[in-house]
Amino acid sequence: MTDPQVRHSGPGPASDTQRQPGRSTRLSGRLALAIAVVVGQLWALAVAVDAWMQGSTRTAWWCTGFLGLSFAVVLVLWLLDPQDR
Repeated sequence: MTDPQVRHSGPGPASDTQRQPGRSTRLSGRLALAIAVVVGQLWALAVAVDAWMQGSTRTAWWCTGFLGLSFAVVLVLWLLDPQDR
């Protein structure tokens, strides 16, 4: 049974995109950055494991450093804008 006062479902005329027009751009940029970081970390993890299995520990440690640095960069970027969470 539906409520006779409700005519349309949805966000209405004052949806979030009208109140904060730049938010969609920021979120899209963050999503693109997150995808790039995840792809880079997966690549570095694969290279590190392959190097470790072949006995090249120096390359494996460089890749591990890259993994830690990329995590730190994303953490700093996440901490820069606490109001958007």
